[in-house]
Amino acid sequence: VLTFSETVAVATTDVRGLTFTNSTAAAGAQATYSLTNSSVLTTVDGNTVTIALSRADLEALKSRSIATSEQTTLLAASAQLVDDLAKNNFSAIGLSAARPASTFTQDTQSPTLSTFDLDLNTGRLTFSFSEPIDRTSIDLTAFALVDAQLPPTASFSLSASSVVSAASSQAFTVQLSEADLNRLKSIPTLAKSQSSTRLTANASLIRDASGNAFQAIPVAQATVAGGYVDDRQTPSLLSYNIVTSGNGQLPIVLDLNFSEPVNVTTLNLAELILHTSPTAAASAQQYSLTTSTVPSVNSARVRVTLSDADIAAIRLRAPLLVNRTALYLTMSGMAVRDMADLFAVPTQAGVAPTIHDAFELTQPSLTAAVIDYLDQRVVLSFNEPVQASSVVPSRLVLQATNTSDATSYAFTRGTATNFNATTIVLATAHDLSQIERVAGLGTGVGDSFVQMLGGFVGDAYGNPVVAVPSTSSLAATSVLVNTLPPELVAFTLNLNSGKPLVLQFSRAVNAAAFNVTSILLQNARSSPPAAYRLTGGFSNSTAGSFVEVYLSSSDRDNVKRLSTLGVSVSNTYVSLPAAVVTDLTAQASAAIPTSAAFRATSVVPDSQPPRLLLFTIDMRTGEMFLEYDETVSSASFTAAAFTLQNSASARTLWHTLTDSRQTLPGDIFRLRVQLSAADLNALKSLGICTIAAECYLSATTAGVSDIFSQPMAAIPSSGAQLVRNHTADDIPPQLSSFSLFDSGLAHLQLLFTETVNVTTFRPSGVILHSYFQQPDSNYTLTAASTVLGASAANVTIELSLADATAVRRMATLCTTRGNCYVELLASTFVDASAIQLSPLVAPIAVQNFIADRLEPRLSNFTIDLLRGQLTLTFDEVVSASSAVAGNLYVQDSAVGTTRIPLTSGTSAVLGADSNVLTLQLSAADISRLQASNFAKSTADTFLSVDRGFVADLAPVPNSNRPVPRTAGIAAAAYTNDGVAPNVTAFALDLDADTLSLTFSEPVRSSRLNASALVLLGADGVRLQLSGAVVLEPGDGLTTVTLKLSAADLVVLKTNASLGASLADT
Repeated sequence: VLTFSETVAVATTDVRGLTFTNSTAAAGAQATYSLTNSSVLTTVDGNTVTIALSRADLEALKSRSIATSEQTTLLAASAQLVDDLAKNNFSAIGLSAARPASTFTQDTQSPTLSTFDLDLNTGRLTFSFSEPIDRTSIDLTAFALVDAQLPPTASFSLSASSVVSAASSQAFTVQLSEADLNRLKSIPTLAKSQSSTRLTANASLIRDASGNAFQAIPVAQATVAGGYVDDRQTPSLLSYNIVTSGNGQLPIVLDLNFSEPVNVTTLNLAELILHTSPTAAASAQQYSLTTSTVPSVNSARVRVTLSDADIAAIRLRAPLLVNRTALYLTMSGMAVRDMADLFAVPTQAGVAPTIHDAFELTQPSLTAAVIDYLDQRVVLSFNEPVQASSVVPSRLVLQATNTSDATSYAFTRGTATNFNATTIVLATAHDLSQIERVAGLGTGVGDSFVQMLGGFVGDAYGNPVVAVPSTSSLAATSVLVNTLPPELVAFTLNLNSGKPLVLQFSRAVNAAAFNVTSILLQNARSSPPAAYRLTGGFSNSTAGSFVEVYLSSSDRDNVKRLSTLGVSVSNTYVSLPAAVVTDLTAQASAAIPTSAAFRATSVVPDSQPPRLLLFTIDMRTGEMFLEYDETVSSASFTAAAFTLQNSASARTLWHTLTDSRQTLPGDIFRLRVQLSAADLNALKSLGICTIAAECYLSATTAGVSDIFSQPMAAIPSSGAQLVRNHTADDIPPQLSSFSLFDSGLAHLQLLFTETVNVTTFRPSGVILHSYFQQPDSNYTLTAASTVLGASAANVTIELSLADATAVRRMATLCTTRGNCYVELLASTFVDASAIQLSPLVAPIAVQNFIADRLEPRLSNFTIDLLRGQLTLTFDEVVSASSAVAGNLYVQDSAVGTTRIPLTSGTSAVLGADSNVLTLQLSAADISRLQASNFAKSTADTFLSVDRGFVADLAPVPNSNRPVPRTAGIAAAAYTNDGVAPNVTAFALDLDADTLSLTFSEPVRSSRLNASALVLLGADGVRLQLSGAVVLEPGDGLTTVTLKLSAADLVVLKTNASLGASLADT
């Protein structure tokens, strides 16, 4: 926007006369630019001209760092810029006096990517942007190429080896290094087409000339390449190497180096021929790989690891691969393809390797074997040096004949060392002791033949030994048999349940006839203060040189009780008689006398908690047995530590024992628990252990302890133990006592021999009698009576109001303890096992009788002024004839600020004896209520009651509980008077200037509207009152007197036809 000192002719404006510069410094230190094709927007002459900068001019300015800030925005102009209206040329502004902008708006728009191109032939990546960029801001780490998947499955970022090769104001080109290009080509799903070439970048990629950061391209909106040139260069084999893992050791690797990445899945090993002369046809030996391993990653370098099968085949084609001066490789044109699916260029002739490690492929062979039982080893000799570190003992087999392994033993373990370069010593005491146990094997050279599987040992180059098959095994050179008696070399004692005492001999022994009672344990090497000879248990010698002795429970407990024996190795010794065992050649063991007992190698005192093995339960007798894996102290039993539940883990019902007790004395492994009546009934009431499938036991560690006070292993509620044996309850419950009859509460309490299921209660099964035989009165409960509480052995039945009233009306039934008996039918209840009651022989008398001493209590009341009725509801039936209305008060609030007593004798009781009484209010009482300023809704209608208002039906009637004035009961419902009041009489007194109105019921004088009154006279004269004043105003009046207005009085007194007599009034 240009502002001039006077009006200019806009049509004369020439934008080429404007030159921008970034400073007023001397030439060479400033950048300048003259506009070329920008356009004038202003069309009306004036002193302001607006020019729209063209894109070319704007980008030229930015590329020259002009107009990047207020300080770099200065303007010079030639005289041809514009003319004024008098055709005077503009006064030119030179560069040295260039004018700064009055106002400057900074470029804040981020540059965006216009397009990018990828050329896989040249390895160039070109970026084009929406505006000039700052070429010094390029950050090649800020972008990545991704494939077409979302989210991408492949991504590629440049390494430091790729560089910017060219840059212009709005574009730059990256030359990918060979490594980066090969890496990009090797990615299967990326840059294989235009659509699979996409770019994502963050804001640091570049900045524009104004310093604005690049507009980032998120992964979800990756930009597809605008241009894409596929790779059309065919790959070629540049070189190859034959290398080993080091020092000439196998495995052998064929290392192929191509001109670019190849697709390893297309590599056809059959098209690669190794041969001994420059041409395959002229070679004495040649071979194409078959089962060798190709890598899984695409690359320009492909390392093929030769398989054992290929190496074995090459061994038969000596000197192929071994002779470094006679090895060539020929590759056909079908051997492999690059990532663009182009076949590699075939080799024109055999190619020699660039690197060829030295190695050899000759396999070692077994030449001799010695079986040495004395030193517990096997000595093996070979025809060339072998490596002891490569020995695999499980590939060595000793067999009884040289042609069959029907009787044989495969070695399992051992430590191999080189006696010399060609001799291996395999130390394996375990395997030789096992061989001694096999009849007819390894006793001499006649039954000792060695079978050796391939891979038992290898030479220095990794070549495996030549296998010795079972059908032509090698006879042992010698067998050195042990002639010394077997000796005890170790002895361990573990006093935990299920753990053995172990005797280890110097070699395999035959313990089939081992006598456990020959073992004497003592607490000193000689002259022991404490000793114990085993009395039972059993032995097991399956481990060869080991004899395992499992102590009986009594022996284990007795050893534990000897506090100075079996606690540590320092006080644990064993003595044995001679010939307690023999080796497999019948050599008898030597004696270990009590004067030189053998010290234990290891002692493990009892540290395991006793564990519950099983439990049983009898739901008839309440007897539960707990069996443990070791002796426990019966005195340590704690009932509260045990919980019975209905599921192994997701329990929904459970009961923890309370006062059940253990009934067997002493230290035992099987406890007998007698469930208390409370615990047994609780289980039955909850439905726990009614069937075996829903009977589980959990326990805390406090349940029981062993004889050393070691607490038992806990059984968590999330892993409870299922009952082993379960006896269901099949005994019918019996009524053991009629505990209580409470006449006031109308409650019966019945005690049963076990829990009954209260949900099965049938009220008609309960019959009350006045005597146990030939009763005068009886009564059967109806369906409305209910059981209070949950299933239990002690049951309380609450009689319904009807049942309670019926019983109370019977003068000879349950009025005292002497005339109150109960009979229960079998179907009245069932127990937790759905078994009905055992029938009673005769009705049972009540044990405790509570006479009705409860006062009837008012529960609620309602008032209906339309019908003039007051209805009161009590918690029991009351005598209607006993009601005294004068003991009732209607009041305005709970605390009774104002109240109205009902008049005795003017209200009549409606209905018979009931818990609901209805009173018919007298007209006087209704009027007084209507005249009051309360009793207009439930909010201001309350009732208080004096004692003596009403009595119940008890033999000795109980008067009602009073409702004090200070605790009045609010009306539960209120029905208003719906009848309009009528004027029943009126009087006109012109001396007193008054008009008195008498109504059919009390009214509110404050609501009286005098202008609604009309006085009628003779001859149709009428006067509608204009107004009047109520004399002695008040609500609840039946007569209201009005003071007439002066205007109305003038009419009345001056009109002879109105108000002159009764006849005209």
